[in-house]
Amino acid sequence: MINIIKQNRILFIILAVIIMLFIAYGFSDKTTSSVLIQKQAATDSSSIEQEILQLLMDVQSIKLDGSVFQDPTFNQLRDFGRKVIQEPTGKINPFLPDDITDITDITTVDTPSELSL
Repeated sequence: MINIIKQNRILFIILAVIIMLFIAYGFSDKTTSSVLIQKQAATDSSSIEQEILQLLMDVQSIKLDGSVFQDPTFNQLRDFGRKVIQEPTGKINPFLPDDITDITDITTVDTPSELSL
């Protein structure tokens, strides 16, 4: 074993240096790329904010005119909607037997013998 190390000493030194370089690269400070990403994100958010502000300004500039409701064409429009008829509601618990209407009437519930544990 010692003979192998002595014969390949240069190879082991080169391998150790390469490993150290990979470790140093892994621990190196990568602020330049993160700064660019942060600047890009800030630019994107500011452009989105500008779009939102522009839309808000557009909405605020809308002027509503009530004369539309006085127009004869508007008055000729008909409503084809249907009224919802109130129907009686069902049981509170749809899984209760029909003869039990109130949950307070239940003291015990019989289960089939196949289902009992």
